[in-house]
Amino acid sequence: SEGFAMMQQAYWSQAARVFQRMAASLPNNPEVFNNYGISLLQRAIGMRDGADPQQHGLADAQFESAILALREAAKGAPSNGDILVNLAIALVESGRAEKALGIMNVHNARSPGSAKGLNTAAVAMFNLGQLSQANETLRKVSGDAVAQDNLQKLAPAQSA
Repeated sequence: SEGFAMMQQAYWSQAARVFQRMAASLPNNPEVFNNYGISLLQRAIGMRDGADPQQHGLADAQFESAILALREAAKGAPSNGDILVNLAIALVESGRAEKALGIMNVHNARSPGSAKGLNTAAVAMFNLGQLSQANETLRKVSGDAVAQDNLQKLAPAQSA
């Protein structure tokens, strides 16, 4: 499993380099910045969660880079809900759930039925300790496997 994680890390590092070059040549393309941000985010998560303690210390800089790329994408396409969700996920993963929730509140006001938006808002709420609000938010999502899975995970946390 550690070998697989290292392969995955190498893949995300390579993807980040490719998207970085694309972003330099296409500076006004929000999709490229979105993909660059996602690759940096995956790399940061791998560094944070990996076995190498030296990598743990470098993860914060990767999270910052991911957030900057995703903010750039959001500036270029402010009505693109997927980019806003990706930015919010990066913020949650880097420990800034409150900022993520603010972004998701705006997104969810624009797209009230968005399963991704509601799920991401609920995860931010959970990270802020707002368990009943997270539960309530997830119950608004119908027919989404991720929301159902999150509700199952939330049930033990609420009764604790």
